[in-house]
Amino acid sequence: MKTKKILQGERILKKNNFIAQAGLFFLLALLLFSCAQKAKETNTEVVKYAYHEAGHALMVGLNPLLLDLKKVTIVQEGDFGGFTEYDCEETLYYFAYLLKIDLAGYLAEEITFGYTNETILDVFCNCYGSDSSDFILAAYRCVKKDPALKVTAQTQITKDDGEKMHKLMLSSVLEVRKALKEHKKQLQAIAEALLEKKTLSGEEVYAIMKKTK
Repeated sequence: MKTKKILQGERILKKNNFIAQAGLFFLLALLLFSCAQKAKETNTEVVKYAYHEAGHALMVGLNPLLLDLKKVTIVQEGDFGGFTEYDCEETLYYFAYLLKIDLAGYLAEEITFGYTNETILDVFCNCYGSDSSDFILAAYRCVKKDPALKVTAQTQITKDDGEKMHKLMLSSVLEVRKALKEHKKQLQAIAEALLEKKTLSGEEVYAIMKKTK
């Protein structure tokens, strides 16, 4: 026959085991919740990348006589969540349109996810952060009407040219917003195809645009 002392010891042991198991289940649930949250955040970022690159691709696709879209992808490469590749001839008109292509990525996110109250400076900073040299160069070449203009660290942009560049950037933002809203179904179709396939050829994008009106 078991003694009272032994029976008490068994009850304490069972209680401790229950507490340990409960703690283990709690930690497991916490881990699963954390993984689910991380997956949700990652998925949200991928969707944003898809619409961002779809914006670039759409603007390229809207001007097939000037640009030849080769590929768009949301396969991450380094710090970039994707990229859009196209061929072009570097004319003055191209540099003016380049501003629109570059802005289209961020503005596609704005239109899709409802960002509001963005000034031209906000859009510019969100698009390029500290790496804005190509965008500035394109705007400066347009203002100076010289597609081959070289810019160095010593180049000083006059107040008059700076105001013209700002005006050009602002008009580009307004034009791109209008174009993306008018072609929102095509933007969405390209983004959804990117989410499904990760990479689209230029031909696939043109086909989507032709099919989706």
